[in-house]
Amino acid sequence: MRKTPIQGFTLIELMIVIAIIGVLAATAIPAYQSLVKRAHVAEGIQLSAGVRNAVSAYYIANRTWPASNAQAGVSAPNQITGNAVKSIEVTGAPSVIITFNQKVVDGGTIVFTPSFSGSTVKWDCSGGSLPKEYRPSRCR
Repeated sequence: MRKTPIQGFTLIELMIVIAIIGVLAATAIPAYQSLVKRAHVAEGIQLSAGVRNAVSAYYIANRTWPASNAQAGVSAPNQITGNAVKSIEVTGAPSVIITFNQKVVDGGTIVFTPSFSGSTVKWDCSGGSLPKEYRPSRCR
């Protein structure tokens, strides 16, 4: 009598494959979530570009910083929103504050602070409460 070889996977082999998939998922999912949050932060920075341009234009025309969104000629803070952006506010500090919702860190902020040199306005974005791991490198 001839013995036929056993075909297919054994239970041990299947358990090893499932364990490997679990390890890969455990490392990939947090990395993906961080990537998504960084993309939401990039959206907020892009949304603030128009506000920052309006603040810069106001300063160049008046030689003083605007104290509010209305004075800068942009929409109210709660009307400048995005997928992960709660509001973008102009303050007389001077600063432009991006506030994020729970898709990044609920209530987390990036604060853009302007400085004028020569004929250009430069923006520093190192302020605010948003954790560094979600900020672009220029804002850390």
